[in-house]
Amino acid sequence: MAKTKKKQVQHSKDEGFFEYYAKDNEAFIGAIVLSVIIMAAAGFFIYLIDGAHALYSDAPYKEEADAVLVNVDKYDKEQEVLDDYYKDLPSAERVKHTKVEHYTLYVLDWEYELDGKTYHIEESDKYLSGHKVGDKKTFKVYSYDGIEYKKSPENGITDVLLGLCRIAEVLLAVFLIGIVIAKIKYISRGRKARGGK
Repeated sequence: MAKTKKKQVQHSKDEGFFEYYAKDNEAFIGAIVLSVIIMAAAGFFIYLIDGAHALYSDAPYKEEADAVLVNVDKYDKEQEVLDDYYKDLPSAERVKHTKVEHYTLYVLDWEYELDGKTYHIEESDKYLSGHKVGDKKTFKVYSYDGIEYKKSPENGITDVLLGLCRIAEVLLAVFLIGIVIAKIKYISRGRKARGGK
């Protein structure tokens, strides 16, 4: 009897995170559906960003431009913020819980020269504080005609988002494989139990 109890305890320790989804059919199906939706969304985002990067990689003219910050503008902005908790309320109730957030929008004007011609790159965001005129920054730029240059998308936050999407896809793939394997093992144990083995 003690041996059986010990075996049961050992088995419960072996049950990990995936076992919950193996035992609960609704949780299992829900996890698969949600994971597939997220993976599809991440895949679509990766497709868009890779397409934007292809504009740079396929361009016949690619340069690294040393730019100088020539102007910094600041604008006082405001936006309405509503907590997710209140978003399902009727519109009249949502208004009561809507807050106005004030922030500063920074617009940076970077200047660089290529082949004797001056170009400008503009960046704008509320997280660009701390910059001052005279700051220097290197941008990757590209051109298809050797005359008009554009900033490569690789300079933006899109690279970080792209990396996160790829990590998310790998983790979700591992998660899906894990719950499917756990489900197969759970069904197999059930069949053996019913067969008296």
